[in-house]
Parts: sequence; C-alpha cells; structure tokens
Amino acid sequence: MKRTIILIIVALFTIIQPSYAAEDAPFTIQADNHIIFDEEKGIIKAAGNVIIEMEPDSIRADQIQIDLNTEIIKAKGNIILKNEEREMTGVALEYDYRKEEGEIFESETQEGKVTFFGETVNFRQDDIILEETSLTPCENTDEPHYRLSAEKITVYPEDKLIAEGVYLWINERRIMPLPRYKQSLKEGEEDKHAIPQPQVGYSEADGLYVGVDYYHFITQGFGGDISATATTNETSRIDLDYLYQPSDSLKIDPRLYYHQDYGLEAYLNLENKFGESTASDFEGRYYIERDDDESDYRERKWLGRWNLQTELLGNQLNLNLKQAHDDEAMEEAITYGNSWDDYYWQLEANRNLDVNRRPELSLGINNRDLGDGNLLSAGVKVGEIEEGEVEARREQLSLEFENRGKKISDSTELYWAGRVEDSYYSNEDNYRNYAFNLGANQRLGPTDLNIDYRYYDEIGESPFEFDRLTDEHIGRRDYLSGSWRGQHQVTDSLDFDWQVQGARRTYEGDEEKGREEKEYNSYGYRTGVGYEINDYHQLNLGYRYQEYSGSTPLSGDEVDYTSHVEGSYRFQTNERVYPYSDVEIDAGYDLKEGELSRLQYSLIREFDCFSAQVGVDQVKREVNFGLELKY
Repeated sequence: MKRTIILIIVALFTIIQPSYAAEDAPFTIQADNHIIFDEEKGIIKAAGNVIIEMEPDSIRADQIQIDLNTEIIKAKGNIILKNEEREMTGVALEYDYRKEEGEIFESETQEGKVTFFGETVNFRQDDIILEETSLTPCENTDEPHYRLSAEKITVYPEDKLIAEGVYLWINERRIMPLPRYKQSLKEGEEDKHAIPQPQVGYSEADGLYVGVDYYHFITQGFGGDISATATTNETSRIDLDYLYQPSDSLKIDPRLYYHQDYGLEAYLNLENKFGESTASDFEGRYYIERDDDESDYRERKWLGRWNLQTELLGNQLNLNLKQAHDDEAMEEAITYGNSWDDYYWQLEANRNLDVNRRPELSLGINNRDLGDGNLLSAGVKVGEIEEGEVEARREQLSLEFENRGKKISDSTELYWAGRVEDSYYSNEDNYRNYAFNLGANQRLGPTDLNIDYRYYDEIGESPFEFDRLTDEHIGRRDYLSGSWRGQHQVTDSLDFDWQVQGARRTYEGDEEKGREEKEYNSYGYRTGVGYEINDYHQLNLGYRYQEYSGSTPLSGDEVDYTSHVEGSYRFQTNERVYPYSDVEIDAGYDLKEGELSRLQYSLIREFDCFSAQVGVDQVKREVNFGLELKY
C-alpha cells in the first residue's frame, strides 16, 4: 500500500489559515492508508500505522485526529508514545502537543526499573499520575511473584514515585495494605525498606526475636526509617529515625530510640540556612550511658551543641557552643578568617575547653603546588594558650614538604614527606619536633614491593602536653618496614595471592631521663587460594601468621600475635534461571587460642522479585530468617 506523507511544517504556512497556524509547527505525519485535512475546521485525520514525529518525541497509532485549533491529538489503537525519557503504550491517547501533556488509557510504561500498568495515565512535563494502577517493582520477569496495586501513583521522572492506597499482592493474592509508598528512580540510588522487611531468629542476647525494617513515607520531604524488634529476653527495641525537609534551607532530623532494658533516648538535629552566607546547626541528645563491662551501670545524660556559620565583612565567622549535663560551664569557641587559593588566615578564641586560646592568630599556606607533585605547607601561630593550670604565650612556626607519588619509571614510584615545627613560650621553654617519611613502591613482574622509613624526634621542653609529638618519656624513634605481595592466576579456575611483611621499630634511650633504648620487631605473612571447581562451586582457603619480639613504649605500635586459618565454600545454582539457590559456609580457626573464631552458614533462595534466606552463626549462637522483596 502506498504510504502517504504530509509535512506539516510546510503545510501550516502554505494552506492552513493563520488562525490555526503556530509560529513553528512541531510535527510531521506519515500514514499507510490515508491522511485527510479539513481546512475549514482545522482538523487532520489519518489511519493505518500512523506515525507523528515531534522531535524528539513520536506517537504511533492506528488512527489519529489532530485539532489545530485546540492543539490536541486524539489517537486510538496500539498506541506507542516515545520521548527522551520513556516509552508508553496503550489503547487510546489524548495529547496536547504544545504543553506536552495528556492522558493515555490502559497503559503500560516503565520508569527506571519499575513497570506500571494503569487504566488512566495523566502525564505532564514534571510528573506522571496513574489511577487504578499496579506496578511491578522488580525487573526482568514476565510473571512476577508479587506486585503492588494503588489507587493513585505520582511519578516524578528521574526522581521518585509516590503511591497511595497501596496493597501488596503475592501470587495474585492480596496480602496486606501498605502506608504511602515511595521509591527512588534516581540512577544508582537504592531505597531502604520501601516495603516492610521481616526478620525472625534466635541469638543469645535476644533469645527468640521477630523484627521489621520499613521506610515510612509521609509527605514530600518528610519520612523516616522504622526498625522494631520484639524479643523473649526483655531486649525489645524500636528505632524511629525521621527527616523533615520542607525546603533547601530547613532540615529537621528527630530520632527516638527505645530499649526495653534501659529506657528511652531522644535525639534532635536542626539545620537551617538564612540567605546565601548564614547557616545554623543545632544538635540535642538525651541518652543513657552504658558500660559493657558493668551490665548494671546506667547513667542518663544530655548534651546540647549549636554551630553558627556566617559571613562578616567578607570573611567567614564560626561560632560553636556546647554543654553537657556534667559540664560546669558552656564550652565556647569562635573563629574568624578567610582563605584564597592556598593561603589562609584565622583568629581563634575559646574558653572552658581542655585547651583555650585567648585568642590565637594563624596564617600561612596549605598544600601549595610547586609542580612535579611537590606540595608545600607553612604556617605561623601566635597567641595566649591555657591548658589546665598552665598559661603562656606561644609563638609557633611550622614547615612541611611532601610528594605523594613521584614516578621514577613505569615500575618505580617514590614518595616522601618532611615536617618541622618550632614552638617558643613566654616561660622561656623552647620545643621542636620533626617527622620524616620516605618510601618506594616497586613493581617486580607480577608482584609489588613497598619499603617505608619513618623518623620522629623532639628536642627541648613544652609546658603544654597537647603540643608534644608524643609523651615526653618517648624521645626519638625510627620505623623501617617493608611488604612484598603478589596475585597470580595459576589457571582459569585457580587464583593464588600472598604477602610477607616486616617492621623494625627503634626507640632512643636517655640515661638522664632514665629511659632505656628499646627495639620492637614484627613480621608475618598471609596466603590465600581461590579455586573455582566449576560454574556452581567455589572454594577459598587462607592462612595468616604474625609474630613479634622485643618491647615498645607505645601501645599503638604493638602488633598482636596471630596464627589463623580461614576458609569458605560457596555453591550457587544457575543464577540466570529463577528460582536459584546460593549456599555459603564461612569458617575460621584461631591456632593461638585453639578455638573457632568464625563458623557461619547461609542459605539464600533467590526468586525473581524476592529472596528468602536463613543464616546460622555457630560461634555467636545466632539463627536468623529473612524475607527481602526486590524493588
């Protein structure tokens, strides 16, 4: 059959009266059967696989009628409406091509990963409203195990959807009503518990328990997470964490947490902005302090904190106030300053803190790029300082130079950093501390080698503990460490990785201060094997060992002895065919203690739109069951 084409862009200016013509006609029409133009009424009719092109949108239908006076398109039969964001199908359509809005009947459309079915769908530039509709929140299935029905759904493209009058259906049986339902349509953003997620299980702490997690949507900008658990060991709890954000300038975040064993706690965070340069942040807490080592210890406390940021005479002013129930006075801190490029200056004053400034002036440069990856920082601080009962004027100079990665060759990289800080006090004390770091990363075939050296030293005396690099009884120390590791694919199904590392720490002695020279050495290694038995079975085995000798005056430098074996086994049926199973066993054995450190089993049964799971932790003596709906 001969295809008929009318170019409306030309025709509107040549044969249509000015009363119907737009300034720039927006579409062209193609049809297999006929196109009829009634010039007197300003109506175009077409039939037979009609295609209307409205760049970048298009409409396909069996029959169409266009009223050039009202700028309305009416179409019937096998409707396909396409635009940049989505494709909608239906049996009939009414569309205002100027406003780019209308309604489509008995429609199916997809927004993100959600498919909708609606008797009537009203769509506009900013949103889509569906009435008496249902949606399938999961994708890649023709016959989903569950769906949601709704009296009304409002879709904000590329943002979110809101459903009202919602019911959950499983295998076409109406199970339960749901409060207002919200789901994000933003790329990469996951919703938390838009449908209630139940858990059932047993643990030593809770005994038998049943719980649920749910995101409660109330209105646009107001919603929150609900987590509730009922137990047999009097540890039942409920957590209500809400957020109210009516505008970009106001955010209120209240939270209530109740635990059956120790009572109610409350939190409130309030953030608001005034204009372009002023922001306020208030936090209030009414909570119970507990001690894991003393089960009967309970102390109810409160805390209030308020921060204000604003601009004054072109500079940034920050005010911070804080008080807790056991504070004798409110902590107060104020800073005033500015920064541009890499330069900065700041005045800081505070009182009722552990360290008070009255006030202190700081100025300098921060991470100034000198080229070739070299960064320079330098600063000076001058002011009256108070710490405990000690008060003195301090003048402090600091200089730091670093390069975070200098390529020497394709396989060699060096890095270094050095810092020196001098402090002069009005009580005639002088104090200097150094810190230096030099390291190299070397690629050796399929392996990586790292050598790292660190040096710390301090000279003189300081009246302030917070100024010192470490405790005054430590002195100079050197760290030399290295590691060598590799990852190897032995065969297509066998992977092998390993690492060895060692460190030597030396601490300077000082007879006058009664300090002995100390040395602390540590070394260890780990290895792991991953074997893919076939497409459905995977096995992983590993071993870790760590040893040390000597002693260290710094607890943070200590390395704990470890001898640990671990392994896991996973069995997974064909994940391309629903339903499929995923079974995993994860175990670890501590050779030092002679006991299991971890033994966990999990079984997950994956369906197209939901998964059922059971988990067992033999060491912690826990069992849990869960059901997760995918959306």
